[in-house]
Amino acid sequence: MGPMPRYFFDTEDSRLAFRDQEGVEFDDRARAQAAATIAVGDILRTYLPNMGSAESQFVMKVRDREGPVCEITVSYSMRTYD
Repeated sequence: MGPMPRYFFDTEDSRLAFRDQEGVEFDDRARAQAAATIAVGDILRTYLPNMGSAESQFVMKVRDREGPVCEITVSYSMRTYD
């Protein structure tokens, strides 16, 4: 049995972009996609409470060494009222 495939999780929003250089090994694409879904939820739970009033879009792109695997895009808007 050969090595497990390595998947890379690139992220971007309206201000920053991060290109994953290390990646994570998963058995298959389905597990990488599931991990991406969980990661997006975790990132947004951390990020949203600190953003104040804003509108933006968050994107996670999953790729393997051959190219794109999936893309998750979340658009969000937060308004605060005094």
